[in-house]
Amino acid sequence: MVYNSMKNGFTFIEMLIVLVIISLLLLISLPTFQGAMEETEFEYFLKEMEQDLHYYQMYAMTNGKGIRFNFATDGSTYQVMDGLNVLFKKETPDGTAFLPRTLLLNELRFLPNGNISKAGIIEIQFNDERCHLIFQLVRGRFYFEKF
Repeated sequence: MVYNSMKNGFTFIEMLIVLVIISLLLLISLPTFQGAMEETEFEYFLKEMEQDLHYYQMYAMTNGKGIRFNFATDGSTYQVMDGLNVLFKKETPDGTAFLPRTLLLNELRFLPNGNISKAGIIEIQFNDERCHLIFQLVRGRFYFEKF
């Protein structure tokens, strides 16, 4: 008995048709994945920023120094300063913008006791997403509010 591979395998045309169908499905689903990736990137950025704010609030209390956050007007960075010394500088994802609302972009200061010097709101935009970073005067508490 002779083994005939043509009867047991796929033809080249059948494989091309399957590859075209898979490629079309991937092209259709790609924008959905990109949107999800951008949203995840923004969520991750906000979590990192929250951790940085908590860390430098504790840093101010531990060292008994006032710490200031400066947000770049072009949204590319934010930095933490101790007087004139830059303690930390963070690059932000492309498409990020910081907008002053009731708090200017260079007014956020943690006092040596951990409180903030002025309550207010800074808006953060990332492509089509927006949220407010809201600082309360009592005990330097803050939170993010998406809208």
